[in-house]
This record gives sequence, structure tokens and C-alpha cells, in this order.
Amino acid sequence: ATSTIDVAGRGVMPKRAAHKRDCGGIERVPKKQDEVDEETSVADADFQCQVCTNVYRDPFLTQCGHTFCYRCIWTHLKHSNTCPICRKKVTRDKIYPNFVLGKLLKKLEQTSDILGKNFAEKLHCALVNHDGITMQEIDSLMAMMDEKKERLVRADRDAALQLLLEFLEYSKRRREEKLVEIHENLRSVEEDMRSISGQLIGHLRLSSNHKTLHPGGISNNRPTIPNAELEDIQKALEDTLWTMSRKEEGSEPAAVKERLLLHFDDLKSTYFENRLRAKKAGNLSTVRGVGAIADSDGLRKVKDILSKFLQYSKLEVQAEIKPGNLFHPANIISSIEVNATNTAFATAGVSKQITVYNFSSLLDCSEQSTPTMHMMAGSKLSCLTWNDRIVQHVASSAYAGVVSIWDADTGQSVMEFEEHQKRVWSVDFSKPDPNLLVSGGDDGKIKLWCTRQKHSAMSIDIKANVCCVRCSPISSHCVAAGSADHQIHLYDVRKPSEPLSTIKGHRKAVSYVKFVDGENLLSASIDSTLKLWDTKEDKIKRSFTGHTNDRNFVGLAVNEDFISCGSETNDVYVYYKELSNPLCTLSFNPGPASVTEAPDVSQFVSSVCWRTDCMTLLAANSAGIIKVLSLT
Repeated sequence: ATSTIDVAGRGVMPKRAAHKRDCGGIERVPKKQDEVDEETSVADADFQCQVCTNVYRDPFLTQCGHTFCYRCIWTHLKHSNTCPICRKKVTRDKIYPNFVLGKLLKKLEQTSDILGKNFAEKLHCALVNHDGITMQEIDSLMAMMDEKKERLVRADRDAALQLLLEFLEYSKRRREEKLVEIHENLRSVEEDMRSISGQLIGHLRLSSNHKTLHPGGISNNRPTIPNAELEDIQKALEDTLWTMSRKEEGSEPAAVKERLLLHFDDLKSTYFENRLRAKKAGNLSTVRGVGAIADSDGLRKVKDILSKFLQYSKLEVQAEIKPGNLFHPANIISSIEVNATNTAFATAGVSKQITVYNFSSLLDCSEQSTPTMHMMAGSKLSCLTWNDRIVQHVASSAYAGVVSIWDADTGQSVMEFEEHQKRVWSVDFSKPDPNLLVSGGDDGKIKLWCTRQKHSAMSIDIKANVCCVRCSPISSHCVAAGSADHQIHLYDVRKPSEPLSTIKGHRKAVSYVKFVDGENLLSASIDSTLKLWDTKEDKIKRSFTGHTNDRNFVGLAVNEDFISCGSETNDVYVYYKELSNPLCTLSFNPGPASVTEAPDVSQFVSSVCWRTDCMTLLAANSAGIIKVLSLT
């Protein structure tokens, strides 16, 4: 059979075979998709230049029957005189345009351009080019499109209505659940109201019986107080609040109610959370006494809070220390700390010295107290901490980047550590291990020191200014740090490469952290909030607001149930850890009767500290005034 060159110049096939393929009378069998794809890929390869591997552009044919792009074969023949495929001799004057293939590629390009368009583009092309479309066909097409549009509009409307119905059903379920919860809470409140009513009536009945006894012990048989109904409970509660508040000099029932309403949301949340927890645990206890009393855990917790709430309501000044020059800039006290035996306290600040005072001489002396010791440092001091075991040792951190340990009995420096590259903001002794202390500063480093060696035992880079550090009270391995990145970093010093956790929640730099116990951590920030955290679950338990703190270090201290901090309004704030609002405040600003000391709006309370053996609070401000306060 004679052969012919195919259009692409890629080989030969018999004419008879080609005719049989194109015109054979045999019925064609439908091809499988993979066969179609394979043929399509082969067809695509047939239109590719073997030099540039792209679709032919200006195809030219060689005398050996192969086709290439004109530029490809012309460039190839500059350096070689052979065909790139069969290696037969080819010269530039023996290449010819492949007109058939060029026309075919042009037509295919136009077809593929139309096929590549979406339906809207094809329709637009057809309408613009008037490709044999009549007016009747256009009318029919428009009617069909209107019908399609109406269907789509109805579908969108029905979908929106269905979504609205689902929203309403969900809202109804939520409201019904809330209603059930309200009814359950209402039943709990009514039960506890009856319980408290029984207790009040029992106590009042016992008091009445005691008062009506004759000296000989024989009752005068006067009638006892009848059982109170629910509508009488409010009056009984008011009477009780009045009786309990009599301990507060000058207090009135209205003032007690006002304080109660101020903390109502916290009390309500505590009551229902604890009652629900007790109900789930099935441990609602029943106490038998005078009357039937069903005392829930939630109610008991609220009673404990109210007891503290009524017992402590104000701060009273026990003693005061004032500097000689009240408005000297070096008076700012950065830190005030009580020693482990609660017999002395020390202050440090911009004056570059540590000053130690004795509690007994301060409280017994009616005139200005004299310090028992001065220890001079080389630069401004930012923080102090006493050693709980070696009670005469106190550590300080300085603006110059130095961490020092002092002997408060001799006034001498015991050790100095100088590895920090910038200002050190905080230092703290470990309670479990008195030979360890931790520091942090503006170089972004947390450093662990041992009093038995000159160099740091460990350095952790948290990549942010460290504003405060604190050692765990129960573990010598756990360290907490607050930083300028608004976060609290908890580390196990045995695995310093990664933090145990990173607690987020403050909106600005964290200025103080204090461990309340082994599981709870307290933090302060210049976003004017204090936050109590559960370190095991990394979640917030309560946020405390009321004081003002936007730029300065104002101090933070915790003593069992009570928290204290300063304020940039020159006030001391005390919070109860179960209530978000302040329990009481005291101002450092002079009273209206003072004419010699004008208030300075730039002053702020800069440091606070509790004594651990009583409800005594120490507070110092930016003018160098120190107040010894008693929470009563």
C-alpha cells in the first residue's frame, strides 16, 4: 500500500487504512471515557512542536516530512544541519510553510475559544454576532429566562423563610430552656427562703424565750412569736442585716442594702453556680435544728461571702510615715514588703536605698517613726522580696540590671548578680527552696539564680519585656511571669524550652502576678483590671474592676480572701476574691480640712502589701507616704 505524510508530519499510514478509518461502513462502537481522554491527549501532542513543546506557531515542514515552528527550526538550523527528530540532513532553503496545518490550527483556536466560554458568554456571543437567531427564537429565549428567574426568586424566598423558621424554632427552644432554668432557680430560691425564714424565726424565738425568763428560771408563759410566712421574710432579713451592721459605726440599713446591691450579680452567680453544682453531685444537705432547714452548698457559700461582706467594710489608718520633702521626685516607693515573721517591713524605690522599719516601734510611737536600717544601692530600685527561711535576707532588683541580696541585720550586700542587660523589674525568692530566686526585666529574660553560685542557673528568653516574676508557693520548679505582650507565661524550669501555658486575657502589659495558692494565680495589668486565673485549666475565674491603672505600677497584694492594689487616683482598693467590685477604698489625698497639703493629681498609690498574721495592709504612694491600714 502506498503511504502518505500526515498533516502534522509525524509519520505515515497506508491510504487504504486511512480511508477505512474515515469512510468505513462499519458502525462505530461508543468509546469509553478513558479512551476518549487518551485520544484527546494524543491529538494535543500531534499539534505540538518537538523543539519548544508548544502548539505550532507558523508551522513549517522539512523535506524529511516533520513539522516545527518556523522560529524553532530556523534557530535550530543555525547550529545544526540535521532534523531534530530523524537526524536527516536539512538546510534552511529546504523548509516550506505547512499551509494546511496552519489553517486547521487557526480554526481549532477559534472553536476552542468558544468552547472555553461559559453559557452566558456563549449566549452573548451568539446574540452579538447574530448567528442565525431569529426574533421568535429570541422571544422564546427571553420567556424561558423570565421563567427561570421567577423560579430562582421563589427558591431564594423559600430558603430565606425556611432559615427564618429554623431561627425562630431555635430561639423558642432556647427561651423554653431558659424558662425551665428560671423556674428551677425560682424553686431553689423559695426553698432557701423558707430555710432562712425557719432559721430566723428559730433564732428570734430563742431570743424571746431567754428574755422572758424570770430570775428564778420560771417562764412568764408569754406567747412566742408565730411562724412567719414568705411575705414576712424580707422584713426579718432587714432586721437581721440591721443587727449585724450595728458593728459598723454610723452605718445605716440603707447603706448595707446599697452595698448588697452593688455586689448582687456576683452573689447571684455564686449562689446559682454552687447550688447547681451541689444538685448535680446530689449532696444537698439537710440540717435539723430549730425548724426545718434545707441548707444548700450554694446558699452556704453566699452566707460565707455575706459574713465577710458585713464583717469587713472599711480601711482605718493605724500609722503614717511621711518624708521630709513631700513632693521630691525621689520619694516614689516602688516596692513595700513585710518579712516572714511579720515584725518588720522594707521599702525601696527611686531614692536608691532600702529602708527597714520595725512594726512594734511604728505602732507604739505616736510621732514619726525612725527606720531601723538603711541599705544604699547603686541605682534606682524597682522591687523587693524577703526570704521566708533566711528571714534576715532581702533581695532587690535595680534599674541598672543588678539583682542583689542584702542582710537586713547588718545592712551589707551579700551577693550581686549582673547578667541582665537592661532594667530588672522584678525579683522573687522561692518559698520551697530558700536558695533559689528568680528575676525578670526589659531584656526579655527570666533568670533563675542560686545563692550558692555567681552565675545564673538558667535563662529563659520570652521575646518580650518581663514586667513581673513570681515563684510558686508549693513548687520550686514553677515560675510565672507577666510581660509587655499582654500575656502570662508559666514555666517549669526543668523544661524551659516551652512554657507550660501562656494565659491570654489582658488588653495591655501585665504588671504583676501573684500566686493565691498552688492552682490560682492573680494578675494585674495597666488595662485597669485584676484577674483571677485557674492555672490548671488556663481560664479566668473572676475579673476585678474599679481602680484606675493606665500607665504606672500601682502594686498588687493578696492575703487569703482579700486582694489589694493601688490606683492612679491616689487611692488604695481592697477586693474580696468572690466579688468583682471593690469592697472598700481609702484615699491618700488630704481631707478637706487640710490647708497645708494641696492634693496633687499626679500622685498615685505605687505599692501595697499585707501582713500575713492579721488584716493589716501597708500602702505607699509616689510622694513617699506610707500608711499602715487595718481592714475592719
